Amino acid sequence: MQSDQAQSRITELETELKTMQDNYNQAAQVMENCKVRIIAIQASIAERKLDLPEESKIEETVATG
Repeated sequence: MQSDQAQSRITELETELKTMQDNYNQAAQVMENCKVRIIAIQASIAERKLDLPEESKIEETVATG
């Protein structure tokens, strides 16, 4: 009887462990996806700033300090 309970608890813990490992791996992938997207957005912003006329670049520098 005690052995059945112990094995049942081990099975529960192994299931929980697998769930936590899967969650961790998914979160790591989400973070990597966000990192890639952030870099892409920053590059896009920098590219668009190159298209601004020189006067706008000067005004922006003054406004942002």
